[in-house]
Amino acid sequence: MKKRTVFGIFIFCLAVVLTTAACASGSRTQQAPAQTSANQQTNDPLGDFIRNARRTAPEGAILGIGSSTHSQRGLRPQTAESRARAEVLRQIDVVVKNMINDYIAGSEEDPQAAVQFSESVTQNLAAQRLQGVIIFDEFRTDGETVYVALISRANIASEIISASQAVARLNPSAAAAMQAIDRMDRALTANNMLPPVIRDYD
Repeated sequence: MKKRTVFGIFIFCLAVVLTTAACASGSRTQQAPAQTSANQQTNDPLGDFIRNARRTAPEGAILGIGSSTHSQRGLRPQTAESRARAEVLRQIDVVVKNMINDYIAGSEEDPQAAVQFSESVTQNLAAQRLQGVIIFDEFRTDGETVYVALISRANIASEIISASQAVARLNPSAAAAMQAIDRMDRALTANNMLPPVIRDYD
């Protein structure tokens, strides 16, 4: 009986020790991500640059971020700018598609016809080369150049309406829908809530 009591006490103490060790190990695991996150923020100048650009940009503007690590240093700025402008166009294309989807949801429009109209608007925007896009900021290291291109909300509206009117004969109802400010604001808000994309390809 005495042996059983001693053995029981031993098992109980062993369980307490193992439980304490497990809790301590769990605490360290929870703290590690916070420490890693702090280090990433401190050692991520490009990330800080992008966050600052997004924070200081005018409300409703679209930012396109282009990067170049071209082996010829002199070609990096123009390559980064070209990619930044291409990223602006890509995002405006997303905004147009979101506006068309919003329009389709509230109308009896044939979806296929609306999609074809959206594609025509996008092609027209690309042909116009987006007036009003400016270089908002830049970031340089020894091996990389990053440009941030910006187009204001007012210029976005002007570009989309102009491109829609140019192909209005294809779908007058959809062209009129593209002038709805509330629809455009919703599409811009949805686009600007997405994580930033750094375009590093042509």
